[in-house]
Formats: sequence, C-alpha cells, structure tokens
Amino acid sequence: MKERIIMVVFILILGSVLTTALVVVDNFTAPKIKANEEKKLQVNLMKIFDIPFDEKDENSIKKAFTENVKTITKGDLTYYKSNDNDIAFKIAGPGAFGPLTGAMAVTSDLERLKGVTILSNSETPGLGTRVFEEEYLKNYIGKKIVPEIKVLAGGGASNENEVDGITGATLTCVAFQNLINSEFQRVKPIISESE
Repeated sequence: MKERIIMVVFILILGSVLTTALVVVDNFTAPKIKANEEKKLQVNLMKIFDIPFDEKDENSIKKAFTENVKTITKGDLTYYKSNDNDIAFKIAGPGAFGPLTGAMAVTSDLERLKGVTILSNSETPGLGTRVFEEEYLKNYIGKKIVPEIKVLAGGGASNENEVDGITGATLTCVAFQNLINSEFQRVKPIISESE
C-alpha cells in the first residue's frame, strides 16, 4: 500500500513539474510565434499587393508595410488596404484533407482578384500542394471574382472568371475554389459598407 502511495505522489509531482515546464515554454515562445506569423502575413500581403521590399531585411519589411498598407478593423473582420486602394483579407476554411489559411486581395472595385496566397495547409504533399505554389497562384491574378471563380478540371479555362485546375489535384482545386468564393462572399458586404 505504501508503495502505491509513493508512486501516486511521484506521478503527481512529476506531472506538476512537467505541466509547469510546458506553461513556461508556451509563455516564452507564444509571442515569438505570433510575431513570426504576423511577419509572414505582412510579407505575403505585400507580395499580392505587388509592393517592393527586401524580404531578407526585417526593417525593409516593417517600413514597406507601414508605408504602403493600412490595417482596418470592422467588427470581427480585419482587412488591409494598399495605397492603390486594393483590399486584402485573411481567408480560412476547409481544404480537401484539412484546414487552409491564407490571404487574398481584390481590386478596389471588388470585381477582380489582385492575388491569393496560402499561409498554411494540410493537403497531400506533391500534387495537392502544387495548387498553392506561386507559379500556379499567378493564374488567379486579374480573374473576375464576381459572380464567382471557377476552377475547371481538365483545363479549357477561357472566361474571365475561370482558372485551369491541376490534374490529380481535383479535390484540392475544388476546395480552394470554394474557399475563395465563400470567403469573398463573407467579407464583401462588410468591406462594401465600410468603403
């Protein structure tokens, strides 16, 4: 009986020590993680806004973002406006195999995509993640987002709102299309009201 009590006390003490260590590590790393996520967002926003900056220079990133992008909060939505009046906002939703997060920018008239980027995804490495490569994402620039973006499996995009899909990544392409359309429909009324 005494051995069991000693074992329980040992487990409780060990659990308390490890829990305390995890809390200390979390408190130490959380601000750094948040700062890195914010920097990644700023870098990607400036890329889709086509703002020049030196990605290797921390000061260049901060200066370029501060001088060229205005952060606006309306209710629960935070969006970003460039000096050219283009508008960007974060996007998040389901992918084919897990959550997607990113950002997209639209022209000031809320009619065309200025650009789109993915910050994190859970898609299958290889074909699925090709959908989020910079070369493929360039296909979305200038496309009409009204009434909606359409990703065509098998190619053949010819209309202003169509983009060719990637063979073998159909589910990811469809999930990405749905994410762009649903997030735009979610934020459009809020941005229209503010502008």
